[in-house]
Amino acid sequence: MQFNQIQFAGRLVKDPEYKEIGTGLAKFSVAVNKSFKNKDGSWGNKTVYMNDVDLWGKYAKDTADRFNKGQEVFVTGEFDENEWEQDGQKRKKLIVRVSKIMSCGSNGSTSKDSNDEPDF
Repeated sequence: MQFNQIQFAGRLVKDPEYKEIGTGLAKFSVAVNKSFKNKDGSWGNKTVYMNDVDLWGKYAKDTADRFNKGQEVFVTGEFDENEWEQDGQKRKKLIVRVSKIMSCGSNGSTSKDSNDEPDF
């Protein structure tokens, strides 16, 4: 059996970018901290993972309009691979294709009201 699903929570690195491609595409990155416990019992952040995320479909435009840099989000999706050619070299990049995204905390420095956000 094969299972391709990922879930993570983090903060948007910048405002989502919307592109009118097909049914719509919202592209953004989510920073996820890996925490650890110090010898003295306090918590620290060791590593920040940057996850590039694509959301296709009817919620892409709404997501790009409602979510902002610094906002905490919870993402569910699956791994996918983007392939392209650059300077004669074939390139590949692992991304997360979103099936669900929701706000899960403060909006960082944003002034947009996200209290009525639907879960996507």
